[in-house]
Amino acid sequence: MSKKLSEQDINIYRNMFEKIDSDKSGTIDRLELFTMMKELTDGRITENDVDQMMKDADMDGDGRIDFEEFVKQMEKF
Repeated sequence: MSKKLSEQDINIYRNMFEKIDSDKSGTIDRLELFTMMKELTDGRITENDVDQMMKDADMDGDGRIDFEEFVKQMEKF
């Protein structure tokens, strides 16, 4: 994780991550990401959009987003 993040930032990201990780597996899968993004966009997100988000975030290619990958994506915003 980035050394520039404060403990408060990390806690905020951890809370967000845990809300998205609905099955409490410790990772976010495509369905969890799609479900969350549908809620945030009032259903305007496409499956292709979610596929691209997964591709961008899933740095190790295992089909899931772990907390470190999630934080790296959040830092881009």
